[in-house]
Amino acid sequence: MNYMKIICPGEQGWRGGVREGTEPDFGGLEEWVRMFCEDGAAVKEFILTRHIPNFSTTHVQGLILALIAQTGYPGHTSIRFPVTHSKVVIRAPDRVNAFFSSVTKVFMGSKRYEVLGSVWPFADVERGAEGRKCVVMGEEEWFDEWKNVIGRAVVNGKKGWVTIEDRLEWLMEGQGNIEQWRWSGQGY
Repeated sequence: MNYMKIICPGEQGWRGGVREGTEPDFGGLEEWVRMFCEDGAAVKEFILTRHIPNFSTTHVQGLILALIAQTGYPGHTSIRFPVTHSKVVIRAPDRVNAFFSSVTKVFMGSKRYEVLGSVWPFADVERGAEGRKCVVMGEEEWFDEWKNVIGRAVVNGKKGWVTIEDRLEWLMEGQGNIEQWRWSGQGY
């Protein structure tokens, strides 16, 4: 699997202009970086975006909804899987000051180079495909590690995100398993 994706010839994208386009076209990363560095624009950005292919959020969402139903929680839930820290934005050194750059960006736009993606595959192929190999763990293994943390958050009426801090707290406090908990109708 290729862990770096560079914009393809003819593909619509941010290629160093203030609007998306299909030109110019360069072969590889070094040429794009050279073009960015040699660009004399005062306000310019080079953006690297991280992608995580082959993670079945639909399957995990189903597992989580079944878990929530098991607790007896009667309310509505929203389940999302945001990818944090998914962009690295490199900007040109601020030659004058931040205010001038902000004003310039509003009226003239920023020259944007968004030609590169970093690929962090969850698995080599999509869920359900024959011979699938996950890089670290499968969706069920991920769910097994998180189900007690998520269940505890539901039973306690937590609002907001369930994060790694919640998992660490559950591990350190030894709160038991989801099978022991039921929704009490209260929360915080």
